[in-house]
Amino acid sequence: MLLTASASTYKIPSIHDLPKIFNISFLENNENTKNIAGSKAVGEPPFMMGISVFCAIKNALAYIDKDVSIQLSAPATAEKILSLLLSHAK
Repeated sequence: MLLTASASTYKIPSIHDLPKIFNISFLENNENTKNIAGSKAVGEPPFMMGISVFCAIKNALAYIDKDVSIQLSAPATAEKILSLLLSHAK
């Protein structure tokens, strides 16, 4: 069931979200010709895209003031960005 209203409320799972008992099994395929659903390197692109968004936000903030851009740290939540914008507006 979807528990978030939008991408801004999605919280990335962490190690604390794992169940206490988490059993896995490996594919017995030494040649690695059977990928799950034919997948290859499906984990990296979302991380790279996330980094590009963070850099784009920092770049946009630098147009306002370079000091504001430097203050932004990851994760760049909507609350942090708004707080930086409001502190600069004063």
